Amino acid sequence: MKTFSIFVRGILVVSLATALFGCSDRPVLESPIGIVTVDSSFTQLIPAGERLPYVFSDVFGNAEDNQKQIEVALSQKRPEGVEQIASIVADNLPPRPKGTLRVIVTLTISATKELRVKVTITETGYVKEFGPFLVK
Repeated sequence: MKTFSIFVRGILVVSLATALFGCSDRPVLESPIGIVTVDSSFTQLIPAGERLPYVFSDVFGNAEDNQKQIEVALSQKRPEGVEQIASIVADNLPPRPKGTLRVIVTLTISATKELRVKVTITETGYVKEFGPFLVK
């Protein structure tokens, strides 16, 4: 079966195969996945209950002028608290004013619950991949 993707404001939200056919026999993500921000709050990127495989992509900006690296603290919110999955670092970034560097972060979770992360800066051709990391 061919799978097509639906994008909303640049964010890949669901595969068309899932939307049209349900695919209810696929595994489900038990707990939401997100990032822990500078102020230590959890920002959800992928909600619990999503059928796997699943792909999420969004564009982020640099938080400071001439920031040389961006750290992404990937976490999963569990009933007992927020559990860090991985801390990934995109480094050697080109100097740019705050908020002007477009960093695309793509999270891909396989049907076997392996999370892979891809960081892309299209302006420079920078691509760095991380993983796999196991999620629940």
